[in-house]
Amino acid sequence: MKRVLIISLVFISIFLISGIGGCAPTASTSSTEKICMEINYTNAKDFCLAIIKNQPSLCHGDEQCILDVTKTYKSDFCAEKEGTFQYYCYSAAAQLTGDSSLCDKIGSGNYYDSPVKASSDRIICKAVLNQDVTLCGELDYCANTQTEDGKINCMADSNAIRRCYAEVGKQTKDIAICKESTDIACTFNAIVASADVSLCEGLDELKESCKSEIAFNTNDISFCGTNNLCLALGQKNPDLCNTLSEYESAICYDKIASYTKNPALCKNLQGFNQDICYWHIAGSLARPADFEILKARLGSIQ
Repeated sequence: MKRVLIISLVFISIFLISGIGGCAPTASTSSTEKICMEINYTNAKDFCLAIIKNQPSLCHGDEQCILDVTKTYKSDFCAEKEGTFQYYCYSAAAQLTGDSSLCDKIGSGNYYDSPVKASSDRIICKAVLNQDVTLCGELDYCANTQTEDGKINCMADSNAIRRCYAEVGKQTKDIAICKESTDIACTFNAIVASADVSLCEGLDELKESCKSEIAFNTNDISFCGTNNLCLALGQKNPDLCNTLSEYESAICYDKIASYTKNPALCKNLQGFNQDICYWHIAGSLARPADFEILKARLGSIQ
């Protein structure tokens, strides 16, 4: 169970952070709309159409969806979110708009348990926005001050630097930064992006998943051995997907469907997994910028 949970978290991170099958080709709006219409979950379907058609009216007033479509942060809806959710909301808004002043809003209201944590998150938000890991050094409260308050700050958010490295590393896919953070999802994605299969060996129980991702990205199966997921993804062969466990089969059909732009493969999945599959195809058919928004939006409706 632990292995499945860890791999699940990593693959969710892959879907949201890394590309699916490389650069997305441009397709007619009508063909992409048809894929959106296959989605069963109403909100996801409407948000998909809103982004593809660039029509904020289809957002039904959902402020995050409107932000996704217009790239304009019109109302301070992030302010009412609590703690970490507020950080991710403002950080995403800052990245969509390029407005670093949104990072300064983190900690607004009474939704943060610790003002020290809010201060750390403001710095991390800017470090991620600028992809500048040097800003993480500002979080070394112990080294930067000898005051009593400084010592309290150090104890209150001792993981701030590690969190900062992890968030920047996820954006840059820099292996060295990720290793400093000790964040497994960050390291996993960075290694996959590097396409260096030898580095997968250090990922223990995620080793085979790492090889499968690299096989998918490179079309190279020479290192797959008897790993059927790796073989299926490397060859883009959906016939091998039904030989896998339920969990790996869902990953297999989803990724191959996205790569081949074949919605018929999504029919092999059920429920939300099927909606995710259609969503990924819609994203891969859209303009590259829309593709990234669709992936990010998927994370907020799960």
